Amino acid sequence: MRQPSSTRRKQGALIEWQDVNFTVLDRATGQQKRILSDMTGLAQPGRLLSIMGPSGAGKSTLLDVLACNLAASRGCSTEGRILVDGDQRDTRAFRRISCYVQQKDVLLSSATVREVVLTSALLKLPRTVSLETKRELVEATLKELDLVSCANTLIGDETIGLKGISGGQKRRVSVGIELVKDPRVLFLDEPSSGLDSEMALSVMTSLVRLARKGRTVVCTIHQPNSDITDCFDDFLLLAGGRTVYGGLWTGAVDFFARNGFSCPSFKNPTDYFMAIVTREEAAVETLADAYTKARGALL
Repeated sequence: MRQPSSTRRKQGALIEWQDVNFTVLDRATGQQKRILSDMTGLAQPGRLLSIMGPSGAGKSTLLDVLACNLAASRGCSTEGRILVDGDQRDTRAFRRISCYVQQKDVLLSSATVREVVLTSALLKLPRTVSLETKRELVEATLKELDLVSCANTLIGDETIGLKGISGGQKRRVSVGIELVKDPRVLFLDEPSSGLDSEMALSVMTSLVRLARKGRTVVCTIHQPNSDITDCFDDFLLLAGGRTVYGGLWTGAVDFFARNGFSCPSFKNPTDYFMAIVTREEAAVETLADAYTKARGALL
């Protein structure tokens, strides 16, 4: 049923979204407010897709829509098609093969890393999986996320003076408590947020390893440095609820240049992209229209 091995491979899922719109009820005006507009893109097995955009761009909303992580709410409406391996997504079935790692680490500070991951395995895996297999899966997960060296260390909590693991290790533990159920697809909300550059890179490197073993990995990201962007396979840039670029990370600079926005050689491309879509409303229209016309080739 499962491979309790650090070398276990998992076939991910091809996720495609076509002309997705998401609206909410603006209580101040009583009118519908569009948060996502005509979103089209894909996330592929074996690859890491990073989603960026300024505040209010819709990146977290898109992640939630794709991950089936939106609670039913009056006045909210989602339109468009979301396909999984070519078939219309079934919400219940998709939740069984995917997981969602939230931005904030919610971990028991007085437990060890191994205890936290084992508790998750006991809660998430069915009774038909033996305790021995669950323990083996926990050990495989710890190894996969480079947590073996701190497996017997307390999570800790600096606010109460309880020493424990680093912030980067905590973030990887948060991934681990979902990874024990061996998902095909991982969604992560800003996994590098609040971490220093070294810790952030360690987290992103772990995500790349998970993708290389076949999983589909999708995350939102905030202010990445060049080391972080080197981890990207595919890149989605949003602004004002629209997609301004989607495709290979290595093709983003050329796409911007072809549409009149050449990134200086000395600048971090993501800093340049964010400056353009944050400060120049006309640029968002130009790029979004260009993406709509070219997306067949880019995707």
